[in-house]
Amino acid sequence: MRAFALVALLAACGGKSPPPAAPAPATPAASTPAADPARMSDEEFEGMMRDTVALFEAMGNAADASGGDCDKLAAGLDQALADHHAVVERARALKGNADIDKRADAWLSSHDEAVAPVQKVAQAGQHCGDNAAFQAVMKKFDTM
Repeated sequence: MRAFALVALLAACGGKSPPPAAPAPATPAASTPAADPARMSDEEFEGMMRDTVALFEAMGNAADASGGDCDKLAAGLDQALADHHAVVERARALKGNADIDKRADAWLSSHDEAVAPVQKVAQAGQHCGDNAAFQAVMKKFDTM
């Protein structure tokens, strides 16, 4: 799913300063994937995007908690991926689905606040780009 490519790109290249984050609504357990992604209802799609934003928020929290320590950042990002494994697996399953990519791009374009936590990772990535542990975690996004 293209949303994860965004994460890797922002982390590798950096991004603009994030806008103030709006309080996030409580996130329910990971949504259940549609049997056929091409027939994903709007409700299922919104659930998937909420799950994706929850991952992004966990990643932003990891960046905040790292305090500039690249190894701590890498460990926090790796933990975020593990904690949100359902959405990570779903992204892998949907990789290359043009309909989902188009819908996700449109959704992200109208939800700038959803990207703010990822921009924290991007800013930290400018400092940690040469760190082996950080690079290893970023490579995990290549498979998504």
